[in-house]
Amino acid sequence: MHRSAAWTVISNLTVAQWRVVNSEELRQMNDESLKLYEAAKALVSYIDKEYVFDKTGDMGCGGVDHHQSEAFYNLIADARKAVSEFENKMKESE
Repeated sequence: MHRSAAWTVISNLTVAQWRVVNSEELRQMNDESLKLYEAAKALVSYIDKEYVFDKTGDMGCGGVDHHQSEAFYNLIADARKAVSEFENKMKESE
């Protein structure tokens, strides 16, 4: 069976070394997840607060109707749900 160079390095680590590497990677992943969460929450909040739309319809007589397309609305709803689920998981882990 052929082992990759990465596997050889990993398999040669002691348990203590593996914990240090693994905990550092987890910390970095948690930091990146937190940044993504904060950015997504800020974006959703901004869209809600500023009434952001991606479509405009001509109402005639010079009037326009701004609205969100179904795809845009669904993306915002999915982001809002993901932010909420992430917040709930953070509360559970405390």
